[in-house]
Amino acid sequence: MCRYAVKTYKSHYVCFKCRKSFKQPDSADILRRIEKEKIYHEPDGKSICKIGYVFTKTETKELQKIVSEIENRAIKCPECASMMAGFQGP
Repeated sequence: MCRYAVKTYKSHYVCFKCRKSFKQPDSADILRRIEKEKIYHEPDGKSICKIGYVFTKTETKELQKIVSEIENRAIKCPECASMMAGFQGP
């Protein structure tokens, strides 16, 4: 993360079928945006509004569920819709 930036760099993902690479937002940035906007978009397309109550201390199970769902999400290629591999630099 740049010391002047508020958010982290985007993660790199590679599609071996298309032989292309794409960038996706980091899970920490997604969680920060959810905290700010209080709207959560589920992977199946549904949106949950007014989710700010989840980030209080009383709703830790719900928060952990959302965090694990975001961190373990499947990244699909925008071109061919096959699974993409995460690229981690050394």
